[in-house]
Amino acid sequence: MKSILPESFLQRATMTFSYETLLSMYFQRWNHRLPQWRSNGTGALSICNWIQALPSMRDFIDAAQRKK
Repeated sequence: MKSILPESFLQRATMTFSYETLLSMYFQRWNHRLPQWRSNGTGALSICNWIQALPSMRDFIDAAQRKK
């Protein structure tokens, strides 16, 4: 039965990150050339905007920027 289904039919991706990993991802990608990654300030769907929207993440980002 599985062989007759389209390949992507039953596939699902789940990701688990710590806040430390997400903070690192944010600073690596905030000025990325691809719009799907960078923070564009418009609220459009992007990884950086999603990271900023997480609970307490804005506090961690601000603290890390002050530390630099």
